[in-house]
This record gives sequence, structure tokens and C-alpha cells, in this order.
Amino acid sequence: GRFSALKTLRFVRCHALTDIGSEIAKCPNLLELAFIRCADLYHLRGIQNCKNLKVLHLSACESLDTLPDELQGMTTLKALDLSYSTGIEWLDLDILPPNLRLLDIHGCWRIDFDDAKAAQLPLVSVQIQDASRFDDLDAEPRLDHLVMHLRHTLTMRDGCGLDAD
Repeated sequence: GRFSALKTLRFVRCHALTDIGSEIAKCPNLLELAFIRCADLYHLRGIQNCKNLKVLHLSACESLDTLPDELQGMTTLKALDLSYSTGIEWLDLDILPPNLRLLDIHGCWRIDFDDAKAAQLPLVSVQIQDASRFDDLDAEPRLDHLVMHLRHTLTMRDGCGLDAD
């Protein structure tokens, strides 16, 4: 009950943290939840209990290799940061919430997803952040290759009109 008014919760370098646990349900007003450099975090069980969550940071969580299906039902979620979470190899775009506007996957050099579905996402903007996706940086870029690489480097940043209020 003491944390019921909490709006932002951040865990930074909590290496023993493996799961968010059921305690998160005791924070019903949580708008922003961040796990940054929590190397052993591998499961987001209970994330659906964050009914008002707008921003979810899962940055540099190396053990995280999949996102839960429950993410799809989180209709208030607007921003998802997966940057440098290198354990994720496949991102199922079908489980992304319908109102998601910001997706940050820069630094996820192994991540892959369905290009056709990525083109249909209602995201705010696309920026290239991970040049390693380009096969030959010295070659003349072709439009079809640029589009493909843009889809593989969907990166949305703060300042695109989203705030936690």
C-alpha cells in the first residue's frame, strides 16, 4: 500500500533480479517502469498488472530473450525500449500493444522480425541507430536496401510527443 501512488520505478544494475514478480501489482499508478542493465532479468511475468504503464525500458537486459504475450493487452503502453538487450533474437510484432508509438531496438544486433508487419506498425518515426545492419558501408545505398535496413532498425527516441503524464 505504501507504493500505490508510485508513478516511476527504476531498477539499475540489479543483477540478482530475474523476474519482476507479483509485487508490481501493488503499484497500480505506475506510468514508467525501467530495468536498466539488469543482466539476469529473463522474464516479465506480471507485467500485465501494470494497467496504466506508458513507458517500459528493458535496456541492456542481456538474459531477456522473449517478450510475454500479455504485452499485447497493455493498451496504455506507448513506448518500449529494448536497446542493447542482446538476448532477443526474434521480436514477435503481433504481441506489441496496439497503441505503441515508440520502439527502440538499437544495439540489438541479433534481433530479427517480420519486415511486412514492421511496415504496418503505427510508430511515430524511424531512425537508423545501428549501422552494423548495413552489409557494405562503402557501397552506394539503394532505396530498397535502405527501406529494408530502416525496418530492421526501428528506433524511436524520447521527445516525440510522449510524456508520462
